[in-house]
Formats: sequence, structure tokens, C-alpha cells
Amino acid sequence: MFVNRLCEFCASTEYEDLPAQVIENTKNAIIDTHGVIFTGYKEPVADLLIDWVKDQSMKTSATILGYELKTSESLAALVNGVMGHAIDFDDVHSGLRGHPSIPIYSAILAVAEAEKKTGKELITAFSVGVEIMTKLGSYVNPSHVVKGWHPTATLGVIGVASAIGKLYSFTQAEFKQVFGLATSMMSGLKLNFGTMTKPFHIGYCAKNGIEAAQLVKRGFTACEDTFTPKTGVFDLFTDEEVKEFWGEDLGKPWSLIDPGFNVKRYPCCYATHRFADAALILSQTNQFKLEDIERIECVAAVGSYVPLIYNRPKSGVEGKFSLEYVIAAMLQDQKLSVQSFTDEMVNRAVIQELLKKVFLSEDETIKENRPVGDIGYIELIIHTNEKAYKETIFHAKGSSKQPLSQTDLKEKFFDCLSREEFTSEANTSYQQLRDLENISDITQLFPFSVTKEE
Repeated sequence: MFVNRLCEFCASTEYEDLPAQVIENTKNAIIDTHGVIFTGYKEPVADLLIDWVKDQSMKTSATILGYELKTSESLAALVNGVMGHAIDFDDVHSGLRGHPSIPIYSAILAVAEAEKKTGKELITAFSVGVEIMTKLGSYVNPSHVVKGWHPTATLGVIGVASAIGKLYSFTQAEFKQVFGLATSMMSGLKLNFGTMTKPFHIGYCAKNGIEAAQLVKRGFTACEDTFTPKTGVFDLFTDEEVKEFWGEDLGKPWSLIDPGFNVKRYPCCYATHRFADAALILSQTNQFKLEDIERIECVAAVGSYVPLIYNRPKSGVEGKFSLEYVIAAMLQDQKLSVQSFTDEMVNRAVIQELLKKVFLSEDETIKENRPVGDIGYIELIIHTNEKAYKETIFHAKGSSKQPLSQTDLKEKFFDCLSREEFTSEANTSYQQLRDLENISDITQLFPFSVTKEE
């Protein structure tokens, strides 16, 4: 029975069961995700939520990173989760077709701080939560995402609930209850991409997963199998044929190893990254002028453009989900940074004219197998008044097939914490996360996020 396999896996997995590569990849994902949260500091969506959180009746058991504010576990997870996805810089998993680390990490960080858990317990909870979330993604996709769901949000609440249940040492019976409750909290529509609601999806599923586990811890009850019956998760959320072996592959292999994670080099939708790499290569290796470009042709597998819903973006947030803008900006600026995705940058006249020349097409002959990390390839063809220039990319730099080095990962972490408020403590924070398995109390991770006296 599927739910029994999930519960047995969650309840029985311990730190000592984790392969060394899972531990190392977990730490790398945590370092990247911890840093990315700080990039959302002072983003409008974060400040709005901070004001809302301050108005709530709350505990002071968990830290909102950067804001010198402590609140309840669920509200800290909400805001940290939103900040970690505010500029779309967090990692991606091909089978999930979403972002696994940020909802899991923002939730377990809050609960581990409140419960004074160890680094090993944090690593174990992260590994279990991500494994559940990503394997579910491989089962229900591609139809789940094609139908319009945001898998990070829908499946994230289940992943979070399993991770928090692990921190609370739930029994198999308790895991059944928490899955039953969490699956009634599944939501998140792709229509909200390009607005504040997309990062809110992440914070909200982290909050919901924590609250589901806290309620079950107090004796809350739910249906013991909400996955396989008619009108259950698989019936409602996917058109894929349910397989009897689903759940048997948990930890065999671990998703943290195979297919692994894709770490972002650019703060925008991952569906644009290979095209961005191709645009940079073409512009650096050929002698054409932007004014000579007549047409830019994008070719990819069927379904590759599903999250790219803004053909003519007018804001920085919309630009993150516009392949036309990403290509135009890379050709014009030779880089993509946080500053690339402001309203002013998107609305430059030269950009608005260039993105009109970008055309997208799908090629049915390009085959994918996303559960194992195979996403086919893309082609970018730039037609000028003299000739055509073509670049083919299979894997973006930073993907599991072309991973960032430890040096690259460290540079990204320090870039994420480059604000003046954080630079003095950034090195200490990085070193602690690199040595996470030896930390005896997670509260050591908060050197610059303490309760501010009014």
C-alpha cells in the first residue's frame, strides 16, 4: 500500500542510513538555500509580510532571517520561505518540476531552532522531506504541472509535513495522520507566476506543513490514505496512470544523488537558463550587432515553456517568467543579475524592441525523461541579415549534470549575503553550514537574527 511505504520510509530513516553523497548534497543545497533567503530581504513582498507578522499574536521561538525578529515556527517558515523564493534564485529538481529545497529548509530551520535540534537531525529531516516531495513529483508529472498546478506548493506541503514529522520523531501511525491532513492543504496555481503570490506559495506550504505536524502531535486526526482512493490525491491532481510500484523507489536511489539538484546561476525561472547560456555563448563567440538581428528562434521539447507565461513583460517580476526578456537582456547586457529584473530594466526601449523578435517553438522529436534528469536539449538560432547562428544546450551550468564547484557555490552564498547588514557574519554562517553535521544546537546558526528590543 502506497501510504504505508511512505510512512515506513519516513519513520525508519535515520542519519546513519544516509549515503555520504546524500549528506554532502544536502549540505550544498542547504548552503545555497540559506544564502538565497537573504536575497529576499527588503523585497516588497517580504516587507508586507513582516508588517503582517508583527500584527499577529505570536510566540518568539523561531527566527526570520535578517529582520532581527522572532516569531512562531510557522510564521518564521512562512516569511523565510517567501524571501527564499522572492527573486526565484533557489534550486530546481527536474522530476518535481519545481523547487524542493526552499519549502523544506525554511520549515525545518524554524522547527529545529524551536526544538534545539542538532545538525544531523536537520540534515536527516531535509533529506527525507526532499525525497518524499521529489519522488511524488516524478509520479504525478507531467500532467500535474500541465493542468496548472504549481508542484512546489502542492507537493511541498507533503514534503514539509514529512520533514517536520521526522523532527518530531513521528511513528508510522502519526505519519499517516499528517499526510492525511497535509494533503487537504495542497494548493498553488501557476496563474500566479510573476506576482507576489508565487513566492507566497512556498512560504504558505511551509507554514501549512508545520501546522499539520503540530496538530497531529496534539492528537488531530485525518483520513489514513488520501493518496490512492477515488477522489484522492492521485485521482484529483494527476492524469498519470497510478503504478503499483510507486513508493518502492524511496531512497533507491535518493533524489539528492540521482538525478540531483539544479542550482541556479540566474535569478529567474529555470526554464530560461539554457537559453540564457546559449545567448551568452552566441554573443561572445560571434561578431553580430543587435541591430542586425532579424529573428531569434527558440526550439525546445513539448511543454518546456509552460511556466513562461509573459511574452511581453512590463515589470521585473514578469520578466522572470519571460523567455523573450531573458534572451533580450542577456544579448544586450551580457549578464543576468538581480538588477536585471527591475521594472526599469524590463521596460528599456531597446529591450522591448528586441524581445518582439523572439519566437518560441516546440519540437516533438526532442525527448525527455525528467525523473532521471533528462530534459532533452534546446536550440537558440539567431538570424541576422547576413547569416544564422545556432547554439545547442543540453544542460545549463549549475545543473546536476554540470554542477557548480564548491568555489562557485561559496561565491553565490556570499553574493546573496552581500548587503552591508550581513557581510560581517557571512563567513561564520558559511563555515557553520559547511560543518552542519557537527553542530549540536541549530540556534548557533543565527548570529545576526535576534529578538530586537522595542
